Order: sequence, then C-alpha cells, then structure tokens
Amino acid sequence: AGDAAAARAALDEAVELSRAQGRASKAVLALAMLACLPGADVSAAETALAEAGDVGESSRVRWLLYQATGDRAHLDEAKRLLDELLAKNPPEFHESMLANIRINREILAAWREEFGEEGDAPEGASPDESPTRAG
Repeated sequence: AGDAAAARAALDEAVELSRAQGRASKAVLALAMLACLPGADVSAAETALAEAGDVGESSRVRWLLYQATGDRAHLDEAKRLLDELLAKNPPEFHESMLANIRINREILAAWREEFGEEGDAPEGASPDESPTRAG
C-alpha cells in the first residue's frame, strides 16, 4: 500500500538532513519510520536510538520499532513513556488524551491485547500505578 520507494527516499533525506543539523531525535524518528518499510534495516534505528539516549526517546519511536520488530521490549517502553506523559498531566485529561490521540490509542490497545484489559505489567511495572489502567 503506497509507494515504498518514494517513502524510503524521503525518509533517507530526512535522516541525512536531521543528522546534518544535529537533530538526533528527528533522525531517530525517521529511522524508526524507515524500519517499518519492507526490507528495512531495523538495527540502524535501534543503534541510532541507543546512541541518541534520552534525546531520541519517545513513545512514537518505540511504537514504530515495536511495529517493525514485534519486540515486546519496545511496546513496554512505549507504554512506560505514555504513562510518564499522562503522569505529567491532570487526571481529568487522561481519558481524552487516550481517546483522541491516535498513537496513544494504538499503544494502549496493543498493551491490552498483550497483557489483558487490566494491563498485567511485566516485572517491575505496576498496572495499579499506571495512568492508563482501565477504570
């Protein structure tokens, strides 16, 4: 669906320009998008993320890497970052943030599919403390 070659060319250019401008977070995002294309080099995105550290970290990047790899560690991190974002906002906005922002809906849906409606969390994560917990 769509023109993968044109998408790859545009994203390659975005990576090049982002790196030239010293915008590591944008380069990581473009590489994560590239990782979702057929025949992509996922390791390039994961390496760039590791090198960028916190600057490259976002729930969107982790969500894209989860989609590209199916590696649950990326889903876990996307959910953790989503919870962190929600924790910084008043509770009365959480429902609308989860319902009206597509990526947040997708992360939460995948999390619930993986762990159940209550979001049984992996070791070290508590669903009771999660702002995205059902209820």
